Amino acid sequence: MSYFRLFGIHRILNRLAPVKSKGIPVYDLLVLLSLFRICGESIFSFYRNGFYGLGNLGKNCFYRLQNSCLMDWRRLLLGTASCFFRLLKKEHCAAQQGPQSLILDDTTLEKTGAHMEFIGRVFYHTRHAHVLGYKLLSLSFFDGVSHVPLDFSLHAEKGKKGNYGMSACELSARYHKKRPCGSPALYAVGNLTNPSWMSPCICSNVRGNTASAHATL
Repeated sequence: MSYFRLFGIHRILNRLAPVKSKGIPVYDLLVLLSLFRICGESIFSFYRNGFYGLGNLGKNCFYRLQNSCLMDWRRLLLGTASCFFRLLKKEHCAAQQGPQSLILDDTTLEKTGAHMEFIGRVFYHTRHAHVLGYKLLSLSFFDGVSHVPLDFSLHAEKGKKGNYGMSACELSARYHKKRPCGSPALYAVGNLTNPSWMSPCICSNVRGNTASAHATL
């Protein structure tokens, strides 16, 4: 737990909108989710093994956090990265020489379920074909030693016909969910479905994160 406190996640969460008011604190859930990932296990596999005695928990509290419209995962990621850069500078571990660069990556996330929200067909450059899924746009910083993720967003491709490569029947069968006005999830949906909104948002994040990375280093 002391290792995670170095990143100041408590302070980052305090700057975000409240996600939950009772039950297990968000900080504890985030630490456990990180441990699940480090161990290469899923929430369900940890639950099946009684969370290895880490606590009297149920699996639904993790799923509710992951599905919460109020959780700003992008700000949490950028805040954690900023804390990491400050730790490097404090411990005099920051790379002093070599190339430093921002890496913008476009990855295809292929899916099999046609009923998922905003699912559509996207162009897979490796196969030179259209597949069912999403596009993941990620931004990271490389200082010659460390490769640190800064930001991410999901995107769909409407295509020339504006139907995401789906039939009318497939479009009507997709899952739909309403989100609170002004919530981080609603902002993410705007990025996902509206290319004209996506471009300035991504460009501003690139400029902001470039300044942040160079300021901390």
